[in-house]
Order: sequence, then C-alpha cells, then structure tokens
Amino acid sequence: MDVVFGAVLFPAAVAMTVWSVQVTRTAEPDRRIPQVRPTLRRPTSATLLQGVGIALSLLSAFLLLDALGAFAALAPALSATAWMVAAAAHNREVDRTSRRAGPTP
Repeated sequence: MDVVFGAVLFPAAVAMTVWSVQVTRTAEPDRRIPQVRPTLRRPTSATLLQGVGIALSLLSAFLLLDALGAFAALAPALSATAWMVAAAAHNREVDRTSRRAGPTP
C-alpha cells in the first residue's frame, strides 16, 4: 500500500512544483525566474506550492524506499528537474519576447 501511495504522491509533487512556476509566471510574465538564487518578488502562493511539492516528493521517496531502494532518491531530483525545465521554458519565452520588443529607451 505504501508503494501505491508513494507512486500517487510523486506525480502530485511534480504537478505542484510546475504549478508554482505557472503562478510565478502569471504574476510576473515579463521577468525571468532565477534558477540559482531566490527571486526578489514572488507570490506567496508560489512559494507555498513549491514547498508542498518538495514535501510531497520527499514523502514519496520515503514511501517508495522499500520497493526501489536507493533509486527512490530520484523522486525529489526528478521533481526539481521538472521545476527547472518549466522555469527554463519561461525564461526562454521572456528572452524571445524581449528580443522582439527591442531595447527599452
């Protein structure tokens, strides 16, 4: 039963972390999302979603530990990778839009 619950929690964790990027993207559509350092302006709901997503991915890894062994450590890493890919896609879109708009006076 733990394995099933852990397997259900993992997609929920990935969804929460990607959703946190979407919330940040909606609040700041023209600003890049830094991947290494914290951003100065970020909605509280995005921070909460990311925190819940991280917690769910850690819980998922713990529940999948018996079935997967050391490979269960990939759950938080894959969740973080999903966040990085979503943030990189947003940053690419911001760069593309800013190049089309030209330099600001």
